[in-house]
Amino acid sequence: EHSVPPTFSLAHRIGFSSTTVRVIQASWMVLLVGMLTAILVTTPALYATYQTACQDDFCETLPQPNTHTLQQLDRIGIGLDDYSAAVVLIEWQFSLLCMVTGAVIIWKRPRDPVGLVVAFGFLALSGNMFLQTLDRTDAVNDLLVRVNMLVMFASAPIFIALFPDGR
Repeated sequence: EHSVPPTFSLAHRIGFSSTTVRVIQASWMVLLVGMLTAILVTTPALYATYQTACQDDFCETLPQPNTHTLQQLDRIGIGLDDYSAAVVLIEWQFSLLCMVTGAVIIWKRPRDPVGLVVAFGFLALSGNMFLQTLDRTDAVNDLLVRVNMLVMFASAPIFIALFPDGR
């Protein structure tokens, strides 16, 4: 009979102290408040983006209407104001879902490296569409959007590499 040596997941090898866990959780909460603030501030700009039709077949911001979309909305009797408000509401719901999911993970699994990656990734994902409306000619705004996208896109392959058991 062959005996298989026990494997330990990365979560078992990382021994975060209680203080470190609290610092990670507090950092996540600070970022959450910052993201909520950014979303609140940029909501009118996102609404304005969805009020403006792009000239391309596919807009840079996918829910932004193009001329074909405007024709279809008009055909079925949906005004641009209603469309824009509905899409912003959907963005808000998606953002809150991502934030709640990240909060549950950061509080229930703060010592799990996969959980940490996912929690911070969900937080970055939660505000992505809103942050895209920032004036990118401003260096601080540009840096904020770039860092958010880095966290968002970097967390996906890390999650895939570590899932399901942190190895």
